[in-house]
Amino acid sequence: MPVKNDGDLIRGVGYVAVYAAYVEEAIEEVIKVILGSDSTADSNILKQQVSKQIKFIKDWLKEKNLLGGLFQGFDQYLDYVKTLMERRNEIIHGRIYAVPGSVDILKPARPGMPERKADAAELYDLANDLYEMLAPLNTVSMFRLARHIQEYEQISD
Repeated sequence: MPVKNDGDLIRGVGYVAVYAAYVEEAIEEVIKVILGSDSTADSNILKQQVSKQIKFIKDWLKEKNLLGGLFQGFDQYLDYVKTLMERRNEIIHGRIYAVPGSVDILKPARPGMPERKADAAELYDLANDLYEMLAPLNTVSMFRLARHIQEYEQISD
């Protein structure tokens, strides 16, 4: 469920972590549908980073010529999910420092990335954006993808 910004940075980080975990699970469910329909697909993808899993889904759909019809634009949607997950990484792997008499600071874990203001509104927005990805991903894995694959296989035969 979407969350309201109460200004609590740490609670915001928690929502980002929890909702990102749900998104990861939803991506894995899409992959399981693919694995269930393609015995040649490598099941080790489930052990990979989410960015590699998203690439796997996009590449597989492209290879099978399944990015049309109901899946028109799904590759761009997955790019957006990847962007959200990269933002999640910056938050989860970064460090937040309280600076007395000033703003809180987010120090990214990646070398060379600049420190910046830690903002509760940004965290809550990210958590809510992640939450909004769940229904479309779950719809794809539960209903649309298997049917789309089946229609494609009938056309290909």
